[in-house]
Amino acid sequence: MRGQGLEPDLVVHNAALTAWDRGGKWEQALRLIHSIRRLGFRPDIISFNAAVKACTRGNHWQPALFVFECLRWQGVQPNEVTTSAVVGSFEDGERWERAVHAWAEVKCWPQLQPNIVTIGSVISAMSAGLHWQFARELLNEISRSSLQTDAAALNAAASACAKASEWESTLHLLEWSSRQGHVDVIMLNLVISALGFRGLWALALAVLDVAKTSGLATRVTRDRDCFNTAMFACIGPTSWAKSLEVFQQMKQHGLQPDIISFRWAARACGHGRLADDVHT
Repeated sequence: MRGQGLEPDLVVHNAALTAWDRGGKWEQALRLIHSIRRLGFRPDIISFNAAVKACTRGNHWQPALFVFECLRWQGVQPNEVTTSAVVGSFEDGERWERAVHAWAEVKCWPQLQPNIVTIGSVISAMSAGLHWQFARELLNEISRSSLQTDAAALNAAASACAKASEWESTLHLLEWSSRQGHVDVIMLNLVISALGFRGLWALALAVLDVAKTSGLATRVTRDRDCFNTAMFACIGPTSWAKSLEVFQQMKQHGLQPDIISFRWAARACGHGRLADDVHT
């Protein structure tokens, strides 16, 4: 443009920033923000949002925070896109405390309304960091407000509970999800997995059956992972036959067993032979 005697304005620079954002080119985005200021333009919320999102897509939380601080220093009012992007940069779980701190800052801005995307990012960070208690506390806080949760937020909390083998909490979240109509196959897998790791195979099978016989059947289709997880839950010296029953149910459901299915079936058969040896 300069070669043709034209000077790019803020709109043109923002278009370029948006391109860097979509490509996750955070270094180029930061350089362009600096260039905008050097040319005498004042970056606006579109500029800063694109730069923050570029950092987030590139998994660079420190530059994302730097851009967020620059935005505040220049008196630019952040919006829901800004806060969702900043909080989302901590979703790997290693910096879950920063996600919680960012969430607290969001709530201090009276002009901002925390949205479900931001909430889901905070809970995902807690889940990856194995802090299920905080995830549950945040969901309880949300339930007391006017905010509505979605399947992603509830699944993230259930994932945190399942990783910690907190099976009672996963059941509570399943009930919560069912009341709000957010139950999906991810939630079912998480609940069945949590029950299986605690050896509660009967409850795991009950959850699998409820998904078939209750109103959930109209909204949730059990997939192969559901059956595989239930098979794993039943592998044991006293419940191995149930694992084989689930294997048959999978095929009757029209699903093709995979290598994991056959692995759990083989394990169950091994327990069956051991049981026969004991009886003989």
